Amino acid sequence: MPKDDQLDQIDLLLEAAEGEAARLQSLRDHHAADPGLLNVWLDHDIDALEQRIKWLTDMSDKLEAEGA
Repeated sequence: MPKDDQLDQIDLLLEAAEGEAARLQSLRDHHAADPGLLNVWLDHDIDALEQRIKWLTDMSDKLEAEGA
């Protein structure tokens, strides 16, 4: 796949992951004082998304650094 197409795909995946992380963080904030395991589950998923965002960002940076 050409470099520009790879970068476009990474951007789409980043946009989706960032949107989902923001949605889950909003849900987490709304239920911060609730009892139960919802917040533990949300924290887990938010952490996983943040790791994915970092990985995608690193991949994009590496691809950009490769040149044309």
